Amino acid sequence: MSDEPVLQCLWDLADPALLARERAAVLQFWAHERALPPDADAAARVREVLYVARDGAGRIAGVCTVYKAVHPRLEHAMFHLRAFVAPGARRQRLAFRLALAAREHLEAFNARLPEAERALGVLMEVEAEALKHSPLTRQARWPQTQFSFMGRTASGAHLRVYYFVDAPLRFI
Repeated sequence: MSDEPVLQCLWDLADPALLARERAAVLQFWAHERALPPDADAAARVREVLYVARDGAGRIAGVCTVYKAVHPRLEHAMFHLRAFVAPGARRQRLAFRLALAAREHLEAFNARLPEAERALGVLMEVEAEALKHSPLTRQARWPQTQFSFMGRTASGAHLRVYYFVDAPLRFI
């Protein structure tokens, strides 16, 4: 088996039983890794899982979730991307792989939505100190994912945004 984690898109699963098993595995992973803040609603968040990354032994190594909401600073609907990679799987560029896979999937998904329901792009808050301060990631635009820096949150997280190609501005 390859050491490279394999990404699985839960949004594409048609089998309800398989989807339920994958979601249960994600809940166990989050609990084991203490990945969620105490006030997070794990049952709601697990329904937002877009991709699960599994290592060569089939263990979950990372997860990304997505929800769509209007961002007050941008005044447009955005897909908000969150990712968590297990400590043992970090430094393998897995967070970048998850972000890129999610970005590509969301752009295609968004293009199929009725125009009035489309989002402007993808937004993520980067909390990991290693990602915020690495010489490889201290660029305004990350060449690997095309996410651009747009500021910081009150807690110091870096806001990164990717705008979909040809996304029109529609002010609310």
